[in-house]
Amino acid sequence: MSLAYTTRVADGVDFAYRDSGAPPNKQDYCTCIIIHGHTFHSAVFLPMIEAAHSVGYRVIAPNRRLYPGSTTYTKQEVEALESGTPDEIERAWTQQGGYLLSFVDNMIQEHDLNEVILIGWSMGSGFLSATVCSMPTFAADAKARLRRHVKGLIWWDPPSQIHGIRDPPSGGWLPLLDQNLPPELRGKVFAEWVMQYFPHANLKEKDCSNLIYKNTTQTKPATYSNFSFEEVLGKIDITAGQRGDNTVSGSSDFVPGRILFERTFLDKETRKEWGDIQFSVLYGEESPWNVVWAVWEIERLTEKAELPVYFKSIAGANHFTMQDNVAGTYDAFIQCIQASMDKGHKESVVQLSRLFLQLLFFGYCASSMSSMYTTRIADGVEFAYRDSGAPASKTNYITIIAIHGHTFHSAIFLPMVEAASSLGCRFIAPDRRLYPGSTPYTIEETQAFKSDSPADVVGAYLKQGEYLLSFVDKMIQQHDLKEVIVTGWSMGAAFLSAMVCSMSTFPVDAKARLVRHIKGLIWWDLPAQNHGLPDPPSGGWVLLHDEEIPLEQRGQAFVGWVTQYFPHPDLHKRDCTRLIYQNTTQLKPATYSDFSVEQLLSKIDVTGGPSGDDALTGGPAFQPGRILFDRTFLNEETRREWGNTLFSVLYGEETPWPIVWAGWEIEAITEKAGVPVIVKSMAGANHFVSFWQWHVPSKLIHN
Repeated sequence: MSLAYTTRVADGVDFAYRDSGAPPNKQDYCTCIIIHGHTFHSAVFLPMIEAAHSVGYRVIAPNRRLYPGSTTYTKQEVEALESGTPDEIERAWTQQGGYLLSFVDNMIQEHDLNEVILIGWSMGSGFLSATVCSMPTFAADAKARLRRHVKGLIWWDPPSQIHGIRDPPSGGWLPLLDQNLPPELRGKVFAEWVMQYFPHANLKEKDCSNLIYKNTTQTKPATYSNFSFEEVLGKIDITAGQRGDNTVSGSSDFVPGRILFERTFLDKETRKEWGDIQFSVLYGEESPWNVVWAVWEIERLTEKAELPVYFKSIAGANHFTMQDNVAGTYDAFIQCIQASMDKGHKESVVQLSRLFLQLLFFGYCASSMSSMYTTRIADGVEFAYRDSGAPASKTNYITIIAIHGHTFHSAIFLPMVEAASSLGCRFIAPDRRLYPGSTPYTIEETQAFKSDSPADVVGAYLKQGEYLLSFVDKMIQQHDLKEVIVTGWSMGAAFLSAMVCSMSTFPVDAKARLVRHIKGLIWWDLPAQNHGLPDPPSGGWVLLHDEEIPLEQRGQAFVGWVTQYFPHPDLHKRDCTRLIYQNTTQLKPATYSDFSVEQLLSKIDVTGGPSGDDALTGGPAFQPGRILFDRTFLNEETRREWGNTLFSVLYGEETPWPIVWAGWEIEAITEKAGVPVIVKSMAGANHFVSFWQWHVPSKLIHN
């Protein structure tokens, strides 16, 4: 693939770039923009660019300045990078980062990119740091656009020297710096060395004496060892180093690199500029020692500074895994994207989300009922719950705890419960109070929900949230759960908000336990009305509130409406006039359309609404819901209570309009407030996506 594209980022500064293009027939996709390293230019990523569509991604790889098709440095720029003070060199480097960030901004605007992951490989990781640190120089509108669309930053195989990280106590060796090698041989020896595999022993011990510095025995052929000289030349520019790149190639005492490293990873102001975006470090376990050592040091220093960075290693990978292991590299990217900001988290939030989606779409119907259990969490308050149990022969697994909505109780999740063990996770679904097996509300509790005072209703909501959060805490302790996702589906999303806001009422030890073990919170298909979000300018229609339908018919008609598929067109335009309010033409059969009455009755409790849930169904002016929404998503104290737990919103693209509209509104409101929330849609999914397997071929679907 040739360098077919260029873009101008400033007067006299152009970047050439490779672009896989948008994946066909997919509007919602992620774009990886990858910055190359020293000598090896964007052609090094050709295997990934060529594979991008097969995994549903777009890959854009610019050639940095000095490399083919892009503008070279001016004489003044080279001088600033090689002869200034350390602070001056760092500023000159950051200026180059600004050009690269302008390239990213151009790509977002020119190609209407929605979700971008920015990645720097090898020496490109140093330029990624310069890119990150250049953010304060951008105009407010550009900053807002970058924060909105750049979802993650990945430092991929960062060499220690680029970042000014000192060599390990056991010493360090680089062919380029070996005075015993004639200068004319150092480049050749370095190229042979850097492409090898280094089977470092016992990496988990993080013992620098176990690192392999010189590889005397090669267990695998080096990358490109079977390439012709012409093929390798197609990936490199051997003149770029002498023309400017050598100025920032680094050393153990490279002060400008160290300044940039500390501004990037250890400065809270830099994090604030990026709006708490996820910082990730990715490396191959068989890369050269200086990459592995750099990762250990970054982990130690950021942990000491209490600034979150997610770390991911690729087993068996060397420095050129983009050539030798394309699938493994993409999988690692997926696991880094939008990763949990909890340092102790061993699985990324995206990995959790992928597992969650696997459960949603798992290709078979549950054939048997899961076991029901009960637990007491307060005097007179018990919860019944379904539990898939721990997956067989697995001690390190994820547990998803799901809160159901109105009318449909925990049996709604049976396919997910039944699929959990085969997917290596655990699934727990309690019945909320009012529903089978759990304690009903007291008269006083029901009256509080029906109060005319919004404050009283919010207080009642929070009390129920406290009970549900106590249930989660009980599960963590009772079943020794290590990693938990809590999700609230439909009206259950409002109860998830109540749970989140109740954290302040818990004692210190319980708070610490919950923050330690809950790795993510997912508001799944939340209706706008439950959260007091206003109707769109084009109006809103909900069957339950339609006065033209006789009251006694609304319930049955609502079930028929909410279980349909709504193929809203052009969702990426976010035009509320395009939303489908009443579905006159059904392209797919509604969920449960082929169910018997007995099957449907096993999943619902028609008494839950009149017994108390109806008071919380909300509307566009539902003030208690809006108060709870603001406290959940926009209140700094609430976020602080939950540490770095990631807040996510998930919705089906063919769900009823109040859910799609809520997803758009939450994204707009939280972006304006500068608070991080991941909003993710599922193509082709309706409100009952956990039952989608009855309407599509049996397969796992990754979104």
